[in-house]
Amino acid sequence: MSLRPCPSCQNSVSRQAEFCPNCGHTFKSSKNGGVGITFWGIVGAIILAVVILSFC
Repeated sequence: MSLRPCPSCQNSVSRQAEFCPNCGHTFKSSKNGGVGITFWGIVGAIILAVVILSFC
């Protein structure tokens, strides 16, 4: 298990941690890379288009 220093409190934190257990600082996760937001953005746009076209 490798550790990294928390940028806020300098506490040693696991590289797999999403936040510092000492101060609560959140770490940016590179696992998703914003894919979830893009997916839901597309789904929302399709639903919006279907609703708008159903009223025409």
